Amino acid sequence: MNQFRRMSIHHMHNPEGVLPHRTCVVLRLALMVLLFIVAAMGQALADDLDGLKDGVVKIVSTLDGRSRVGSGVIVKTDGKVAYIVTVSHVIEGDPNPQISFHGKPNRKYPGEVIGLDARNPKGLAVLMVQASSLPDGIHPLVFDQATESHAGEDVTLIGFPRLPPVPWAVTRGIVTGQVGQDLILSGKASEGNSGGPVIQNDQVIGVVSEVTDGYVYAVPVVIAKVALRGWNISLEEGSGMPHVELPESESTPSIAAESSSHTAEVKEETGLGLSPSIEESLEVHLETIDAKDGSSMVLLSGGQFMMGTRPDDVCEWDSIVKVEFCVQGRSADYAPRHQVTLDEFYLDTQEVTVERFEKFIKDTGYASTVETQGSQTALVEDSTLFFGKSWEPDTVRGANWQRPLGETQNMPETLPNFPVVQISWFDAKQYCEWAGKRLPTEAEWEYAARAGTTTKHWWGDQAPRELIGNLPDTTFKTVFEKEIAFESFDDGAARLALVGAGRANPWGLYDMAGNVWEWTNDWYDPRYYQESPQRNPPGPAEGDEKVKRGGSWYAYQALKIRAHQSPDDSDDQTGFRCARDAEKP
Repeated sequence: MNQFRRMSIHHMHNPEGVLPHRTCVVLRLALMVLLFIVAAMGQALADDLDGLKDGVVKIVSTLDGRSRVGSGVIVKTDGKVAYIVTVSHVIEGDPNPQISFHGKPNRKYPGEVIGLDARNPKGLAVLMVQASSLPDGIHPLVFDQATESHAGEDVTLIGFPRLPPVPWAVTRGIVTGQVGQDLILSGKASEGNSGGPVIQNDQVIGVVSEVTDGYVYAVPVVIAKVALRGWNISLEEGSGMPHVELPESESTPSIAAESSSHTAEVKEETGLGLSPSIEESLEVHLETIDAKDGSSMVLLSGGQFMMGTRPDDVCEWDSIVKVEFCVQGRSADYAPRHQVTLDEFYLDTQEVTVERFEKFIKDTGYASTVETQGSQTALVEDSTLFFGKSWEPDTVRGANWQRPLGETQNMPETLPNFPVVQISWFDAKQYCEWAGKRLPTEAEWEYAARAGTTTKHWWGDQAPRELIGNLPDTTFKTVFEKEIAFESFDDGAARLALVGAGRANPWGLYDMAGNVWEWTNDWYDPRYYQESPQRNPPGPAEGDEKVKRGGSWYAYQALKIRAHQSPDDSDDQTGFRCARDAEKP
């Protein structure tokens, strides 16, 4: 009762509801704490945004006298060097674009292009900035390789959209969906955002590749990871922090820091608009190394796959030579379809280039077969015709790996990053041994080329809808006036093309279709598929010709075709890549 009376008296003495002094003090203190927390949160948010901006650069390039502005993401800093990923159309045509960092926005640093997907405007590119003193505070952004973004989720863009005209502008967007391999976003952006990051939960989930019609297209991190590996840039699993594998001493091949288990899965709708089917869920252990010759290799875990062709597919119309290949009783050399089990092995991600082969020649003094014996052929114009034009493979004088068309042919000097051709099987074998490697078996080659798919091509059953390699196409038809394999496809090259110019297959391997035929270690026997061992088939014990796989810029008829040629012959369509055994524990 006394407590009740005190409460009543208290209210009687505060008829206006005025709080007592002690209560006001408490409320004032609480309000001050709340304001302090809000201010601290705001400062933390500003600091977070500044930290994100420190990982984004402004890129200004020049083409035909006109400047272009784009963005880039720092993926590695190494003392006085910064590595930056952007999109190819931001810098294409300018080998030394100007780079500005957030810490010193008014200073421009010259960049050097070290990797570029030249024939894909939405492809990626890599820049290097090397200076005696880079701005303090710059750092690589964290790349999220695990989270899948879904429609309706918020994202942040940092770059130079010009609306509003604020440098390192932060704008918001929404994931609207995914088409093939591209993330589609909506939000305020312009071409100035191209090459910049798409950020979710303070981590990069994609790189802006195109801005059009109010929508933003972005390359997801999981796709960017595969593309960057071709330039020796890899993103670690787990922490997501990117790193660059720099070449070490040539005498000691090194295992790169990246080592991850990855399930090779192809979505029903790919960026090519096609639908590769999966034989089974294959656990593919992707691990990159830098080999003695400077090439990047990927470790493919062992597994089972179906090699060869289905029984109902032993007949096929060849659109190039207008002949139907049809052999009864499953006796075609690419049948029967049979199960093969392979141990893990390494394989070059790209075909051996002219530059790398020249390094081998200088290091060893080796004389190629084409310079000592054998035959050298090339696709050349028939000069005996009085009208019209005809191109046929023919023996050419003076052809070698430096001049594939011989002394008298009007062809530009072979570019350093073209695949080396006019290479015999013996030359390829010698190179691989020099590099501490070997030629792949035919089974290893097909396993890697299929990359878990069972369709005619690794990208599907139909013609490609975007650049996946150098194949017979409309450019080829225009130059050589021949029937072509893909009438609706144009890769822009009539003969050879730069290695790695197209999209890699699902296991990160380039040019497994087209560009050049690739020597394997196997002797050729048309009956070998009927009797080969199930585990690690080594190929026939002897023979007269060696197997080549993969097709070329001149001829490509899907994964099943087994070309074969004398090991001392060479031509302008044949090159190689190397393999290596995995170290046993």
